[in-house]
Amino acid sequence: MNTSNSFIKLPRALHLSPAWRSMTGDQFKAFADLAFLAAFEDSVFQSQYGPIPLRQGQLFTTQKLLGDRWHMTRGKVRGLLDFLKSHNLISTNVATISGNQLTIVTVNHLTSTPNQASNQVESRQIKEINTKNSSSKEDVVCTGKPRQKHFSPPSPAEVQAYLDSKGETRFTGQHFCDYYEANGWTVGRNRPMVSWHGAVGTWIKHENDRQQKPQTYGTSNHSSNCSRTEEKAQQQRAFAQHIIDQLNQPHSDDGTDLSFL
Repeated sequence: MNTSNSFIKLPRALHLSPAWRSMTGDQFKAFADLAFLAAFEDSVFQSQYGPIPLRQGQLFTTQKLLGDRWHMTRGKVRGLLDFLKSHNLISTNVATISGNQLTIVTVNHLTSTPNQASNQVESRQIKEINTKNSSSKEDVVCTGKPRQKHFSPPSPAEVQAYLDSKGETRFTGQHFCDYYEANGWTVGRNRPMVSWHGAVGTWIKHENDRQQKPQTYGTSNHSSNCSRTEEKAQQQRAFAQHIIDQLNQPHSDDGTDLSFL
């Protein structure tokens, strides 16, 4: 295990490598943190899946754990790890523990070159752990998330039975299935559907929102336009009446005869 008063080595050859010249602050921070977290001697890591044998320079982790530690998204963590692997600064391998696939990161310059005997010991330890904990059913990948179950499209009859249980009559199971069959059973931006029950719930919500939305059809604008039109008409009638009044007078104020009009 690591101790607070220990040191980690940094090879001078790193200073001459392309990785050093192109490395950003986040990339160096990730590299240094992995080195700090790595085992400084051969040991056994006690995980929730059982004990995991680690060699010097190795650590067990997930992208989620690193994202929480570095305050980054999983996508950025994945990009940092890919950069370090592309320059041979780290390597990763998957160990199967009790039927679960777990990721082990190796900081390459920290690990001692394993010999055949140590590899045999590690393989035997993992095999023994698998035998003792073969009852585990959850399949975990390197991201730390349970693997999603395979989605099976429902039949129109299944969807219709579910709609009947909800009292929904505004669309049918056949309509629902035809729509998603044409779209390859994807939702959003071509993401594979995970739960058709959830998709039915979304359809019902959209139907409720559509019915509750007031159908104004521009009523306020129409009323405003009518008011302006009526006001303009009144002004025109007033002006016309003013002209008629002027024409009915035979003389203007200065005595000019206007009777010829």
